[in-house]
Amino acid sequence: MYYVKAVVKGIAPVCFNRHAEGLQEKIEAGITGGVHTKASAEAEAAERIYSNGNGVYLPSEWFKSAMLQGAQMANLKQGRRGFFSYLKGGGFFVDREIATGHAGQEFMRERWGRIPPGPKGKLVWLRNPGLNAGWEVTFRLLVVDDGIPDQSVKAALDTAGLMVGVGNGRPDFGRFIVTSWERTATEPS
Repeated sequence: MYYVKAVVKGIAPVCFNRHAEGLQEKIEAGITGGVHTKASAEAEAAERIYSNGNGVYLPSEWFKSAMLQGAQMANLKQGRRGFFSYLKGGGFFVDREIATGHAGQEFMRERWGRIPPGPKGKLVWLRNPGLNAGWEVTFRLLVVDDGIPDQSVKAALDTAGLMVGVGNGRPDFGRFIVTSWERTATEPS
């Protein structure tokens, strides 16, 4: 078992599309429809950024999913088998919420789209909050099997950053590069 402390830097903006607060209650009450004003639509869109009492964060699930796709895209192997299964079962993020150091959104991505997607969907104006390129996060990863090479894990993350990205609108948004990679026997701070 070993830990990895990694730092990644965004080379493209990252967009968010978290369910707005109170959406579950609205769905259960059956009041999701209706006409929105521009102000109410913008306020709802601003709530889609992941934030807690410490500011904006990125969910660790984004990076885990991206790393798994990166392992497949890079055709990584563990012996004669694919590396995907080893990474899926053997790598865990220590923190579920990865702090960005930002207090709030830096821009609002706006575009036309269809809900549901496809030719029969209703044409709507879509809005997603985001952070500009240059965002940076530090996270800790626990690898439970010493037989899983940390360089293969790093290769999966490298490929994920350049080819997959994280967040909404990927791979055009959310791309990143690994700027620091440190393997340790004990949990890094």
